[in-house]
Amino acid sequence: MEEIAPSPIVVFGAPRSGTTYLNAILNAHPDVFITHETRIFVWAERTRTELLERPQVFRSHRDTFQEYLDTQLPTLIQGFYRHLRPQARYWGDKNPHYASPSNIASMDLVHEWFPTARFIHIMRDGRDVVASLLRKSTPDGTEWASFEQAHEVWTGHISTAADWIAGHPGVGYELRYEDLIADDVEVAAAVFEFLGLDMPESVRTFCLEQREERTPMSGPTRDLADVARSEWADVLDGEEQKLSLELFGDHLTRFGYA
Repeated sequence: MEEIAPSPIVVFGAPRSGTTYLNAILNAHPDVFITHETRIFVWAERTRTELLERPQVFRSHRDTFQEYLDTQLPTLIQGFYRHLRPQARYWGDKNPHYASPSNIASMDLVHEWFPTARFIHIMRDGRDVVASLLRKSTPDGTEWASFEQAHEVWTGHISTAADWIAGHPGVGYELRYEDLIADDVEVAAAVFEFLGLDMPESVRTFCLEQREERTPMSGPTRDLADVARSEWADVLDGEEQKLSLELFGDHLTRFGYA
């Protein structure tokens, strides 16, 4: 059994931005195992901070125990991944909401605990994200996000993630969903190069098969024969489109989607 890598790979970005597809590409590598939203680093950060700050949870020796946690939790998390997939060497978690302003502190903790960790931020045109969010509902039929919330999710996640990556040079990589689906193989090769891994034939085959017939990764999905086509104008009427641009037009410009 090969030794497991000392640090994780973290995939994040706004919901409906292609994190699940990128995760599938990474996992097509036989030595890579990226979990689907275990969200373990949010748990770790809140265990280390919020819970320890509550006297009803932990009262005495708090500082000493926190120092102890910092030496033990990274090993525990790494061991958990070895337990989940013993044959995998490279490991990590995909969770769009690591990019949430309320969760970005967990990325600070990962960077502190695992200095050689690698972070991949995938971004997508906010119009497509909003349209997809508005189409999505919970199992009981409740809408996943309101009109305003859908815009807040995209603007909050993409700006928080981009600012974090910019503030931590050398550890992060950013890509666009639009580029990924335009040339899956080339963009995947660039991602693996950033990770310092060779791209095996299994990844290339997976990408080429997806070019031939797209696999629904996370519903709701559009017509997968034309994944580049935007549904924003179909989902939103004229007045909603105007309001939409007022809500996130500056972010579209900032990230090159104007």
